[in-house]
Amino acid sequence: HNCRFCSTPAVALSRTIQRKQAMHLLLTGEMITAEKAQAYGLLNTVVPPNVLESETIKLAEKIASKSSFGIQLGKEMFYEQLKYASLEDAYHFATERVACNRQHKDAKRGIDDFVNKVKR
Repeated sequence: HNCRFCSTPAVALSRTIQRKQAMHLLLTGEMITAEKAQAYGLLNTVVPPNVLESETIKLAEKIASKSSFGIQLGKEMFYEQLKYASLEDAYHFATERVACNRQHKDAKRGIDDFVNKVKR
């Protein structure tokens, strides 16, 4: 009998996918396909191996084309709002962040581009 239980992966899985799915994977140690991992919400995109590198570069370029300031603030806001117990408090925090962020030159340019239908 194998009495191992994947305790460390349980932390991430329980916070990422449905409990029933996580428990099934943890109890069985079952390997799943990339498609199933995507259906569970563990992966955003599944591509064939022969286009993995080009698709990864396209995604990286898309993210890199955005304001680094905006990306940094967005990531910080995303993780910080998760700490709020109530949805109302999370929205309040996010609304305050939006007001602060609008003062940055990148945000002002983005708003101007949107209003003037400029695509960069």
